[in-house]
Amino acid sequence: MKKSYLMIAAAATLLTACMDNDTFNEVDTLEVPIGFNATIVNKVTRAEITTAYLRGVEATQANQVYHDFGVFGYKASQSNYPLFDDEQVTVSRTGSGSEQDPYVYDWTHSTVRFWDKNNNATYTFYAYAPYGAYNVDGSASGITFSNIPVITKIQDNHIDDVVVATPYIAQTMAQCVSHTGITDHASTHGTYVPFVFKHILSKLSFKVKTHADYSNSAVFTVKTIDLNFPTDVDNATPQVSWSGNGTTNTLTYSAHYATTAEPTSSTVYETGVFNSTQVATSTATAIGDAFIVTPVAGTVTKHAFNVKVTYDVQYMKLNPAYATDNTVDQYIADGDPELGCIATGRIDTKVVESQTVPAYNPEANDSWVITIDINPEKIDFCVDKVDGWNAEETAEVEVQ
Repeated sequence: MKKSYLMIAAAATLLTACMDNDTFNEVDTLEVPIGFNATIVNKVTRAEITTAYLRGVEATQANQVYHDFGVFGYKASQSNYPLFDDEQVTVSRTGSGSEQDPYVYDWTHSTVRFWDKNNNATYTFYAYAPYGAYNVDGSASGITFSNIPVITKIQDNHIDDVVVATPYIAQTMAQCVSHTGITDHASTHGTYVPFVFKHILSKLSFKVKTHADYSNSAVFTVKTIDLNFPTDVDNATPQVSWSGNGTTNTLTYSAHYATTAEPTSSTVYETGVFNSTQVATSTATAIGDAFIVTPVAGTVTKHAFNVKVTYDVQYMKLNPAYATDNTVDQYIADGDPELGCIATGRIDTKVVESQTVPAYNPEANDSWVITIDINPEKIDFCVDKVDGWNAEETAEVEVQ
């Protein structure tokens, strides 16, 4: 996990198995259906597809889709004959158990296809989740997603994160159903294709802290956090696209990618992170929503963005009663709180070993935490000088 600091003042049809005449009589179990199994999601974040998430069984089918995964499958040895075209695979429970007992889970899909037991038969399979993500399309060369927003808030029952499986490309049946090194699958899945998924986007979350322990003098209560973030939108439609096979992948931004400038009084902060109340202390603490962000690619080498924090300040003073009664609070409120203080900051570049480099340049599968460090400027006073008297003026007065 990467961290950055800001200082501020995601009807079945049958196909009979095909084989060479020479091997027909040697094959004794012909009709073995092709099945799939979601086994692992690598580098788990709450970004937020996890192995446990793909085992989630919703009460309604409308929400179940967010836990399902899709499969594109081809018989590679037959000029990539199409077997599955965005097949929806759904988890089901086959008994009672818990997350520590994965054998109670199974995955089902409607389209039935059979393995060709010919030793020369090979297959290509691609998988992704959640089902129906970002205008998904597939072909024998891989999967594509389009209209992906640069930043989107992670929500329940919503497509934000996307995971893509390590592909099977021109692999034999034995290779496709091998569970070598994979222990997390149902014991009945002897001929199932186990997929291992990986996040193709990145995660962004936030923490907040005070630069020092100010508890004796002030309490800072964060009220809102908002971002001014880059976009890639044309006619209200996001333009980022992804294509690949799960191993070799390409993410593309359009010419509409709009960077952000240094914040001014007219800057629009369009992305809300937090809108509640949370006291900030000298210990960094998680705050607000988490987001899925598209990784850097091509000419987009960083995402520079602005942050605005609104907070209240309750000033504190020594409790006079504490001198004689140690059971009372040592510090108490000093008047009413100061409301609606605003501080802004920018994540852009940083200096590392005398080199200026991007401060926030997420890659696929990265999880970043931005720590907002509230560092107020104390109001102090000093004597600069005392100006001398003006030039003397003379006057006469006559007294008698």
